[in-house]
Amino acid sequence: MDTPINRTTGRNALVIALIVGLVIGGTGVAAALTFTNLNTEKISLFGADTASSDLNIKSQDTSVYSEDRMVVRLTAENTDADNPHEADVTVQILDSSDNVVAKMTKPASVAAGSQQALTFDFNEPGVAQDYQRTYIVVDQTS
Repeated sequence: MDTPINRTTGRNALVIALIVGLVIGGTGVAAALTFTNLNTEKISLFGADTASSDLNIKSQDTSVYSEDRMVVRLTAENTDADNPHEADVTVQILDSSDNVVAKMTKPASVAAGSQQALTFDFNEPGVAQDYQRTYIVVDQTS
């Protein structure tokens, strides 16, 4: 006598296989989304081998007047007592993801052993609203 085929067992196995496949696939997608959401980090390619600058930023003051206006005041100091030096000073306004919201560059010409005040007035829509921190770059030209 022939043994009857149990169709319920076959369907149950197929349903279980589909559920396991969906769980594994869903886990893989979730892991892929998690791993691609990494924060970027700004690094300097020459960070380990930088030349010493004669111009340094001695002080910084940031004032927020409205969500569209903020002022950054810097004092550039020439540590060389014998020679005047010049530089391009750039102030970048960064948001919480370290994206540049606004930036401004001004020249600085500082006499030997003295200081120069620099004022950066940012008037742009939402500049202070997105402000998280400043990033200052001193590019000494002479």
